Amino acid sequence: MNISSSPRLFTDYTPPRRRQLLDETSKIIYDGPEAGTYVLYFKDDIALEKGTISACGKGVLNNRISELLMTRLNDLRIETHFVRLINMREQLIRTTETLPFTLTLHNVASGTFAKRLGLEDGSSLLKPIPEFSLRADELNNPVVAAEHLTSLGWSRFEEIDDILLTSQRINDFL
Repeated sequence: MNISSSPRLFTDYTPPRRRQLLDETSKIIYDGPEAGTYVLYFKDDIALEKGTISACGKGVLNNRISELLMTRLNDLRIETHFVRLINMREQLIRTTETLPFTLTLHNVASGTFAKRLGLEDGSSLLKPIPEFSLRADELNNPVVAAEHLTSLGWSRFEEIDDILLTSQRINDFL
């Protein structure tokens, strides 16, 4: 094979016709072939402040990295959405419950976390700091306390404890 033609392997692929459910900068989610599944398609696009650019092969690499990490987490008995690879750009995933909040485990002060707390970007933290945020782009994903989650009926304290313990296990693995 001619090396100059190899990038075409990454860009000429067209996924089979499926009902598209979500289209984000780096991925597209389609209906899966059976109930309770989706197909996750990894794109080459990279989001920039002023638009997007395409990086040849990025989607293929992201798919393989995702497969590796999800397989290793499953091996550690940490349940994930990953079922199997379909091809170089797609994987079959299970449907999961989407919670109205996210958890970020900060190992280093960076980005908005550092700015919000007046810390130098990149400064070390004594231990990982968990931070819950509401999934609400229109509100700029505000930070919320565990009490918000339980008082508003979005989670129970036992579930929050499980989420925190599992996130620490994942953080230790990574």
